[in-house]
Amino acid sequence: MITCGEVDSKGHLELREDPEAWIKNNPPSRLALRCYEKEEVGESIGELTQLIRLEFLYCDSLKCVSNTITRLHKLEHLQFYKCYCLEELPANIGQLVSLTHLKLDYCENIKFLPDSIVNLSNLTYLTLSSCDSLVELPANIGQLVSLTHLKLKYCKNIKSLPLSIANLSNLTSLSLFSCESLVELPANLDGLAHLCLLDIQSSKIKCLPWSITKLRKLRHLMLPEHFRLETLPYDLNHSVIISVKDRHVRKSWEELKTEIGELPIPFGGEIRNDAAQNPYHISSWLSPIEGG
Repeated sequence: MITCGEVDSKGHLELREDPEAWIKNNPPSRLALRCYEKEEVGESIGELTQLIRLEFLYCDSLKCVSNTITRLHKLEHLQFYKCYCLEELPANIGQLVSLTHLKLDYCENIKFLPDSIVNLSNLTYLTLSSCDSLVELPANIGQLVSLTHLKLKYCKNIKSLPLSIANLSNLTSLSLFSCESLVELPANLDGLAHLCLLDIQSSKIKCLPWSITKLRKLRHLMLPEHFRLETLPYDLNHSVIISVKDRHVRKSWEELKTEIGELPIPFGGEIRNDAAQNPYHISSWLSPIEGG
């Protein structure tokens, strides 16, 4: 019949076959599934109606999960870790009305997120790490009005962010670490009124939009190794701490801009709003800041 190993105190179940019999007798609130050699988790997953936390760990062959997962109306945490073959999330994932945390790590075959994800009105944490095939976020991601943390890490094929990201007015942390194809941020960042941390390390972003000067709660700005500090908008919040790991810079913007000096006026004219974000408008003799 069913060959499940013992369930430990954390609710971990080693799954080799359809767990229907186990489910009927053991309704857990937290479950971490290790699905060896299974390409699909079937409809019986929808019977786990008491689940609050569900983790799929090291499910090397898993390609899809049944849409019945959306019957788990109490589910708050959903994680997929090293599910290398996972190709898609359930199309109706937006029906998980209680979900607050969604995390995908090393899901290398995920190409997109379902559009219904924007219906997760209670989602506060969205983490996508090492999702190599992911090329974009849903255009209407700005509808995730409860989102406070958005982390994209080692998502190497994401080239741009949707403009609607500026509607995430409750976002406090935006991490784009090692999104190596990302070359720019949306121009309208001023909608991120509560943003405290912006991490664009190891990206190809060279300039920041002028709207970043409107982020009065921004406290930590983590920049790529070769970012030209002198291109930062001069009106950036003074209390922002600038971090550039490989150049050992960790200073407030007020300290740094004192060292850099006022921006030169290009071609004898007035400094336009884009002058401090476009390196071609800045004199080439300004050298990078070191130390700190």
